[in-house]
Amino acid sequence: MRLAAHIGVKDEIELLPHCIAHLRAIGVEEFIVCDMASTDGTLEYLQEQEGADFRILHSSNAEPAERWRERNAAAIRECSADWVLTMDADEFPLTASGNLKEVLAGVEADVLKIPRYNVVLGSQGACLPFPCPPSSFNEIQLIAKAPEHFYQQLAEDPKLPWIRIVPLPKVAVRPSIVASIEDGMHDIVPVDGKVPKRATTETILLAHVALSTFSRFQQKLRNIREVFDQHEGKLAPEFGLHWRRWVELENNGQLYSEFKRSILERTTLEELRRQGVVLTAKQMLTEFGSDRSRGVPIVAERLDSPELNSSGANNAQARLGVRHFVVSYGPRVVHELLAEALACESHCDWAGAVEHLREAHRHDPSRKPLIAAMAQVLVRLGRLEEAGALLQQELDANPASVPARLALAALLERQGDDAGARQAYHTVLERCPDHLGATLASAALGGADPYPRLLLVLGMHRSGTSAVAGALCQLGCRPPASMPSADANNPTGYWEPLEIVKLHTSWLEESRSSWDDPFLSRERWSAQHLASAQNALETALREEFPHGESQGQWCLVKDPRQCRLQPFWNHMIDQRRIHVAAVLVNRHPLAVAASLRKRNNMPTNRALLLWVQHLIEAELHTRGIPRRRITYEDFLKTPARTLQDIADLLGKDSLRSWDTVQGMTAVRPELNHSAPEHMDCSMDIDEDLLGLALDLYDALQMSDESAMMLQADNLRDELESHLDRLRSQLGRLVTLQLFWKSEDATEFSESHSLHKSIIVDRTVTSYTFILPQPPGPISALRLDPAETPCLVKIRRLALYNGSGRSLWQWSCKDSAHQQNRATPFEPGNIETRLLNNDEKEVQDVCIVCEGHDPALLLNLPDESLRGIDSGSRLSIEASWELLSSDLSQLLASLTARP
Repeated sequence: MRLAAHIGVKDEIELLPHCIAHLRAIGVEEFIVCDMASTDGTLEYLQEQEGADFRILHSSNAEPAERWRERNAAAIRECSADWVLTMDADEFPLTASGNLKEVLAGVEADVLKIPRYNVVLGSQGACLPFPCPPSSFNEIQLIAKAPEHFYQQLAEDPKLPWIRIVPLPKVAVRPSIVASIEDGMHDIVPVDGKVPKRATTETILLAHVALSTFSRFQQKLRNIREVFDQHEGKLAPEFGLHWRRWVELENNGQLYSEFKRSILERTTLEELRRQGVVLTAKQMLTEFGSDRSRGVPIVAERLDSPELNSSGANNAQARLGVRHFVVSYGPRVVHELLAEALACESHCDWAGAVEHLREAHRHDPSRKPLIAAMAQVLVRLGRLEEAGALLQQELDANPASVPARLALAALLERQGDDAGARQAYHTVLERCPDHLGATLASAALGGADPYPRLLLVLGMHRSGTSAVAGALCQLGCRPPASMPSADANNPTGYWEPLEIVKLHTSWLEESRSSWDDPFLSRERWSAQHLASAQNALETALREEFPHGESQGQWCLVKDPRQCRLQPFWNHMIDQRRIHVAAVLVNRHPLAVAASLRKRNNMPTNRALLLWVQHLIEAELHTRGIPRRRITYEDFLKTPARTLQDIADLLGKDSLRSWDTVQGMTAVRPELNHSAPEHMDCSMDIDEDLLGLALDLYDALQMSDESAMMLQADNLRDELESHLDRLRSQLGRLVTLQLFWKSEDATEFSESHSLHKSIIVDRTVTSYTFILPQPPGPISALRLDPAETPCLVKIRRLALYNGSGRSLWQWSCKDSAHQQNRATPFEPGNIETRLLNNDEKEVQDVCIVCEGHDPALLLNLPDESLRGIDSGSRLSIEASWELLSSDLSQLLASLTARP
């Protein structure tokens, strides 16, 4: 019997390779894949598979539905299979035996309905492992039962996640019976004159990965919008009800909230299991599969056998009589697992790489380098004892193994056994005299090191890194030679090495960026650039920590900019023999946002975005470095315990005991003025961004390192999606802010201000501020047009009282015809410059904002100010046009004008 699959696909590169591999493993030999103009790499992957048994149909949402049905039905009729599965790339057919051919062989129907169940979305992603043979069915969690009257409940309760539904089934069909395919491939239309026999199976199910990552969910929404745009006015109101709901949620900025609602946390999942709502694939298939699995368990047992390696596969295939199953699931799966391991390593997911390597070795024990690769990754994870035992076992069996000997040398070096490491490298060189890596490593072990121990304190600005760094220096870490003086923002000092801060700042400037730029470009960070920066970094380190004075101390380096510049450091660390450890300081993101608003007048959304970027990048780029993750809150509450934990990381007697230090000036809880509860909840905070920040704050406190890194990887995907969304809006958001001051106030304050988020898109738009009840007569108004360098063009201003009566108006056009060409505002500081145009028909007044706190003082008549009451409105007609690097060229040209 021959089995085929007809797959509809649109931008599914995340799941498609797993789906194809799974189908081959269960017996599918022929593929018809209809690609709907994918743009995410799906089409390129399909073209690599194309061949006699792998056919690609090209289509798009613009193709008429009837034409699509006819072409795909014709392709099904033309295939040479006995059965064809109609499915999507996010669906995985499961049977108790793992052999779909065997189940279909006994079916006498022409159309077989296959029930479909949504895979649970857990906190670590979709609850379906790849690959998914029968031995993994206990791990596959499925929504087995939907709430009654689900769509009615969904309409009444917008917080009910759609994933809780049980979707419509799909079908397997005999090709000759197919005249057309119904929408969604839930059924077929038979050829004229034939009445097909129909049946429903309970021995096969489709595991539907409806949701997996937020980035994939966003891509799905982009494709949904394309469908609605292409077929506007042609779709029935009931078509795609959940699609319409998602579009509405995205329009309201609630898409991430919908995704989060779809995640079943552990306690909810346990309760749904007790209720029978969630079942495993094994539970759903066991009662039907016990008498249909003859012969197949033998194959499953043999998968662990050396006979299934590349040299013994043919004998195993001949004896077991399951040629295709073994070919697809034996050697093929090893290659896929190795590819997954390499992908994990490239993303610094060392725990994921270990698991893939271990699984690959289980399938193919003859591949000796897998042991060494596993050990090297375990060393990066800090699991030294486990790595040592693995290598010893391998070397006992194969003393001549060069990969294992190199891994052992790296392990011994990590443990501080330089003599043992040197001997291991020498053993390698005896067998491979030209081995460059062993030669360099061995030479490095014999040389002196000007700065052998570096402790990196990493965290976002205003996260308490200064307090932690100060405490560590008071306990025995070596501070840098040059540091900025303490000030009102940091009364206990910054503890930052000035030479390194200057270097970090220069690297950012070379990238046309700054510490508070969320769109830092890494286009110039080539290997050559990183190598050239190494000399500058080593020079700065020597100036801050002169050779010969450390006496075994840990030299402390602290600069929040380093969170995003750590790749420069990692390059140097990889090139030189340097002992490095890291402390990641995690402070509640709302507390950081409150502190940055107070110090820098930074809008909350920008502060949250920067916080997420700094922490995600610091965590990613310190994987493989010995580290501790602490919270600033715990540091203030229990400093002795937190600092002892760091001391345990650094080694015996590396730091003095907390009890021996008198007057620990760096730990000052009374200086913690910014806490989450101090945030003004009325401020316009991006709900999705806040959710992302809070999830990361929680993830970084997880005790399980592997689980933490997996969650951080998922959140990094969400961050990239958020940034893509901002870039699609021309990249930048700025904040327009209105301040008012009462007669008895000496200065403007944040408590008397309103905010508007502005998209930089060069279009003239009107914005209106509605003032609350003033505490008394207002004496002045101030307009802050942005919080970042930019060019603003103001065309019109108007002030109305609460009843709608005009208190004052100004337009640039009217002003152009006045003799004195008066403008009703003036720069409030040196960061603000007005560019008045001398032309009579000028359309606007340009304001150049050169810094991060530009301000305009509005010079309004006293009678207009006195008329302001509750509900008064200030309307502004303006456009925001240029940002950051573009502005530097503009300023240069403006300065050159006479």
